[in-house]
Amino acid sequence: LDGTSVNLVNPEQEVITFTAPDVGSTGETLMFKLLVTDYGKTFSSDTCIVNVSSTNSPPKADAGTDQTVFEGELVTLDASKSLDTDDGIFSYQWAQISGTHVELSISNPVKPTFISPGVSPDGESLKFQLTVTDHGSLQSHDACIVNVSWINEPPIADAGTDQAIKEGETVTLDGSGSKDVDDGIASCQWSQTSGPPVSLSSPAVYQPTFTAPEVSSESVYLTFDLTIIDKGNLQAQD
Repeated sequence: LDGTSVNLVNPEQEVITFTAPDVGSTGETLMFKLLVTDYGKTFSSDTCIVNVSSTNSPPKADAGTDQTVFEGELVTLDASKSLDTDDGIFSYQWAQISGTHVELSISNPVKPTFISPGVSPDGESLKFQLTVTDHGSLQSHDACIVNVSWINEPPIADAGTDQAIKEGETVTLDGSGSKDVDDGIASCQWSQTSGPPVSLSSPAVYQPTFTAPEVSSESVYLTFDLTIIDKGNLQAQD
């Protein structure tokens, strides 16, 4: 008589069945009428009510696939595949549970972002947990991992300042200002590129020496290149 229509199985029997329909969060009332007739053609009727309550299914959290990024990248987490089949998702909550701390920008809680941190040559894994809550306060969790890979920065070669010296003097070249900010310097190498050839005391140290050659009445220029190689085989020259 009232409510969402259902299919009554064997409606002319004393006991019948039907499958309760899907209803909203407030539930629904179904009303049924029974008509009983005797062999004398007289009849009587009665009604009954079946109250159908909503069953809230929990949501399903989906924190997205694991990612591999480089240090210094903008990373986006993705909860867009999370779902709730009945009353809908009320909130998304992200929490970092391991790895170097990062600041999540949650202006869009479904897809928060952060800048991947600097890491060592071994890299690092950051783990994040997503908590999804539906309108009935049921929750679901999921986690994802962001693997951060190291980027080798090249070294900086510094061959020192130019010098003016006299013939016969002992000259010291100075590459001690060279540096590498991440994995460190593996080797240095000096080479002479112009001028009267001289013999360096050791071309593979920061401060090799040589004796200035004899020259004519005019000055001559001796030019030296310093090559710095880091532990990742990246190079720089000065």
